[in-house]
Amino acid sequence: MGVVHNQPPTPAADKPSSPSAPAPAASTLSVPQRAGLSDYRPVTPEAPAKQIAPAPVASVEPPMPPVPYRYAGTLGQQVFLARDTTILAVAPGEILDELYRVESIDDKGISLTYLPLGRTIGINLQPAPALPR
Repeated sequence: MGVVHNQPPTPAADKPSSPSAPAPAASTLSVPQRAGLSDYRPVTPEAPAKQIAPAPVASVEPPMPPVPYRYAGTLGQQVFLARDTTILAVAPGEILDELYRVESIDDKGISLTYLPLGRTIGINLQPAPALPR
């Protein structure tokens, strides 16, 4: 057998809990040193890239649809317009199809305002071609 040495017993905290457990570290912990404020250098962000202003967009007005009316004729003082196969008697101030207002009628033509765009157009006083039978 081996030699037995007489040593005072050690506290349980000094013994590892299992034979495979590592021994505890030294009682003093070391904390890494930080640089002092005198060593602090603020980081300046890089200048942002110069932004190019977008080219101004020209306001594009929606196109005016083709006028569905054509001059159909007169009977005395009454003026008639045709739309497809329908004949309409028109007078100044009248609203047609909730889209056109008859502004004026004179010997040169009929002036209509397209209400959604507020644009005025004219219809010449020339007879419409006869519809095919």
